[in-house]
Amino acid sequence: MLYKKIVSELPWNFIAVADENMLYCLDIYPSNLADSFNAEFGNNAILEQCENFLDCYFQGETLPKIPNLAPASTDFSQAVRDAVLKILPGQRISYKELAAQLAPKERAVVICRALGHALHLNPFLLMVPCHRVVKSSGQPGAYKAGADLKVFLLDFERRHPKLAG
Repeated sequence: MLYKKIVSELPWNFIAVADENMLYCLDIYPSNLADSFNAEFGNNAILEQCENFLDCYFQGETLPKIPNLAPASTDFSQAVRDAVLKILPGQRISYKELAAQLAPKERAVVICRALGHALHLNPFLLMVPCHRVVKSSGQPGAYKAGADLKVFLLDFERRHPKLAG
């Protein structure tokens, strides 16, 4: 059975959707994505892990292991997710650098747009840290949950090195 839970981490509210085996989304509340699941409000071990992750994150503590995540919808999106999961708190990588990790150099420029789209569709805010992917200029760039939150998260991680463990 799918359950959803609202987790408050001031000044934001997050909503998570999970069954007993994996997390399906972690998004800013309210969320059209979370609403798209036929889930009841409730709780389970995966949602507890999710809440613990957010508590640790916003307290600047070492991050716990993330719960099992639902697989991405395409092989490319899964490759993007796997690459982004390797970016530690406080680190940043440009879209161009990330593209170079995913494709031969001559194709890296071509896939930057697809990469940006895959990051925009990331259903696991903070856990799959797409906010750590920035423009080549060092400017934050776009973020599904808003540029202000992206800037806050990047600065927060810079000021809390314990997050990286």
